[in-house]
Amino acid sequence: MLRSTFFLVIVAYCSGADPVLWGSRIVGTPAGPSPPMYFRHPKEAAIFVIIDGLMSPIKIENGTCYLGDKVWGSPCQRYKESSNITLKDVSLQEALQIWVEYLPISTAFFVPNCTTQTSKEDEFDWKTSFPLSRFGKGQSNVEVALAVRGANSRGLSSLHQNGNTWKDEKSNLRTFVLNITQNTITSIGWYTSTRRMTVNIDWTQDEYWGEMTTTSSGPEVKHTSTILVALLSMLMLMRALAG
Repeated sequence: MLRSTFFLVIVAYCSGADPVLWGSRIVGTPAGPSPPMYFRHPKEAAIFVIIDGLMSPIKIENGTCYLGDKVWGSPCQRYKESSNITLKDVSLQEALQIWVEYLPISTAFFVPNCTTQTSKEDEFDWKTSFPLSRFGKGQSNVEVALAVRGANSRGLSSLHQNGNTWKDEKSNLRTFVLNITQNTITSIGWYTSTRRMTVNIDWTQDEYWGEMTTTSSGPEVKHTSTILVALLSMLMLMRALAG
C-alpha cells in the first residue's frame, strides 16, 4: 500500500553564538527524552500535553514536570514570562502546548523519525504551514501561509487573525495567507475541528535553526511504501552508528 510521507531533515544553525528557539516547533526525536524546549509567554502560562487528542495539565515542582502524580520530565522551570521544559519520553504524547488566558500561544509537535503522513481531509497541511516559528529581525513584515486539506470541504477551520484565503483545487487545499507587520503579532492561532496549531514570529532573531526543514519550499513529499520507510530509517541509524 502506497502512502505519501513528508521527510523532514534536521539542520543545525552554525554561528559563534547560537540563538534560542522560543516558539512553536516540530521535535523529531523518535523516543526517549526530548531536547530542552524553551518558550516565551507574555504572562503566567499553563502547560498541557496532548495524549490521544485529550489535554492534560502539567505541573512543575522543584524543577520537575508532573502529570498527576507521575514524573513527566526534568529539568523543568516555569517563570512569569518563560518556561523551560524537558520531557522524559517524546513518545508519550502527541504535543505540548503553552496556554495564556484560554488560548494556546505555542505548540511543540512530536513527530517520530521526522516523518508524518499526508494530512486527511480537514486537517492541517504540514508542508504549507511549515515552519512553525518564523524569524523577522530587520524585516518590516513576515508572510505566513497556512493550509488545511480539502479545497471544497465544509469542515471547520478557524484562524485567529485576519487574512486572505483561497481554494487550491489542484492541490486540494484551502490556504490562508497573512502579511504580519513588525512587532504587531507574535502568535497566530490556527484551529480545525481536530487540532490546534500555533505559529510564532520572533522579531528579535533573523535566522531559523533547530526546527526541521529541507529547502525554502518546505518538506519534500515522497510516495513510498511502509517497508521502504522502515529500510530508510534502518539505513540512517546504521550510518549514524558507524559515524
